[in-house]
Amino acid sequence: MLVWFRYHLERLVGRRSLGLVVVMCGTLCGVALLGGLLARLAHPEHFTTYQSAVWWAVLRLSDTGYLSDEIDSLEIRGLSMALSIVGMAVTVGGIVAVVSQQMHRFLGALASGTTPVPFSRHTVLIGWNDRTPQLLSLFLASDSRPIVLLVEDIVHARSRLASLGLSPVELDRVILRAGFPYRPHELSRAGCARAEVVIMAASARAIAGDAEEDPRIVRTTYALSELLRDQNDERPIVALEIVERSLLPLVQSVLPRARVLASDRIVARVLRLVLQQRGLVAFAIDLLTPHSGLRIEACSFPELTGLPLGSLRRQVTGGRVLGVLSKEGNAWTSLDMMRDRVLCAGEKVMVFHDGTVRIEQPEDLDAPPMSMPMVPRSRRFEAKKRRILVLGWNEAGADVIGAFSHEPSGRYEVDVISRAPAAIREQAVLSHAWPGRVQVTHREADPLSVEFMPERELASYDRFLILADRSGNPETADVRSLAIAMALEQRFSSCKPGAYGVLELLQDNHAIPLPHFELITTPRIVAQVLESMTSVADRDNVLGLTLDHHMTFVTRAALAPNVSEELLAMELRHSGLALLSVIETPAGPVAVFAEPVRAPQGLVEIAL
Repeated sequence: MLVWFRYHLERLVGRRSLGLVVVMCGTLCGVALLGGLLARLAHPEHFTTYQSAVWWAVLRLSDTGYLSDEIDSLEIRGLSMALSIVGMAVTVGGIVAVVSQQMHRFLGALASGTTPVPFSRHTVLIGWNDRTPQLLSLFLASDSRPIVLLVEDIVHARSRLASLGLSPVELDRVILRAGFPYRPHELSRAGCARAEVVIMAASARAIAGDAEEDPRIVRTTYALSELLRDQNDERPIVALEIVERSLLPLVQSVLPRARVLASDRIVARVLRLVLQQRGLVAFAIDLLTPHSGLRIEACSFPELTGLPLGSLRRQVTGGRVLGVLSKEGNAWTSLDMMRDRVLCAGEKVMVFHDGTVRIEQPEDLDAPPMSMPMVPRSRRFEAKKRRILVLGWNEAGADVIGAFSHEPSGRYEVDVISRAPAAIREQAVLSHAWPGRVQVTHREADPLSVEFMPERELASYDRFLILADRSGNPETADVRSLAIAMALEQRFSSCKPGAYGVLELLQDNHAIPLPHFELITTPRIVAQVLESMTSVADRDNVLGLTLDHHMTFVTRAALAPNVSEELLAMELRHSGLALLSVIETPAGPVAVFAEPVRAPQGLVEIAL
């Protein structure tokens, strides 16, 4: 019986303030009835009826001034004092409880971040993950727009935001809103439909490969599509990061206006270029960010149709013409670098530039183009066979091997040591790489076993790649990656001259200098590319600036000879290559150049 009474009492109190008032009134009525009964029993000659005794108790409960009672009885005076104290406690305490409950709920509602933002032309970041601090830093530095963060746990987000060390002015620009992104009414709290930019980076669970995160991504895409259904212009610019590649077609069909980034491909491009030559981390990131100073773009020059490539190179200024890009069906399939190749209608010109590319009419257009003296094909930039040891595994590993497979067969031999099942790794490689181009050997072992690898075997590798374990906590993964790097660092005296490693980290604050390693922080790379994708006006060409050009050629690097860039470019063209840039590194000047992709017979690469 007591349990049922307590159960109903809890339910009543839980019904906001009205339940509290009902409980308070019920308590006062019960005390009045009990007090009247006790008063009549204690002094029946004064209280001739029970009703008069109850009324006496009510007066004592409601007015503390009745402490001086006219009945000359110790029992009645004690009862009167008790009733007055109980009445004061219940009424005053009840009023305080009701007011305090209402204030708590009101202030809690204000602090919960559920009020929709009233402004427009702002930036929306959906979710808090390891990309968020980098995105905040980039947007706070690049413009003055307010930044709205839609998070599921606003208390955790407040503590994380406070730990970033932002100035008061910067903190004032960041507005936290609480809500689940896959619920349209909660997503609308961030004002997505009125925003300038909406970015959804991959969550920690998606990065870790949790399959249960896939439905949430799809539902969020549908929610965004519903909110933006009536938008007729190009605003807001929507950028989404997708880790699970199989979701790309669905996401692009549900939200065609979105700029979708397969982040593992970006990370793989950076890793691949840095594995070519040291000192190219900044250049690789710069090359893959559309709004950056350096870009590779498929440009349309209809007014130059009919001109040979040699003339195009003289008329296009502000950049370096790489070649003519031709199309078969819906795919750009070949890049022709021959100087007598004529630009046809509908074809594009691949240009490496810094954003100032333009067409000019040179005074000596009719003069024959300058050419290199006839010399045998240069062999100094021929690709050398490289043996690479990959320690650890994640989703980007297969993409790196896939990037290697764009080059002719036999250039790379890759050994992978990881605790991940070899069958899963083999399947991932098959789905990302052209078959037969890269020799891959999988071993199931702890990557830390490199500490005990025989010196002769260790000396056979040219490069070492340590991939972060994304399946767990980023801090734990970085500690483990650093342990592998330090174990390998102690054994570099046994390695080939010129050998070095590339270390992938998941957090910036874990980066420590290692003499034989290039450090890459994945969240920083992805955040920079996501931010840059939203700053390019041409939505149809934005991914062409970052990914699609890789289907027509691969980027390579090698130590450059001590000659002018013009002569170097001509020498490379004579070897069927296209110079992008010369980068100064601690090892000396490095030439970064492009090599056309030769697709295997019967295979057509589709750019995602």
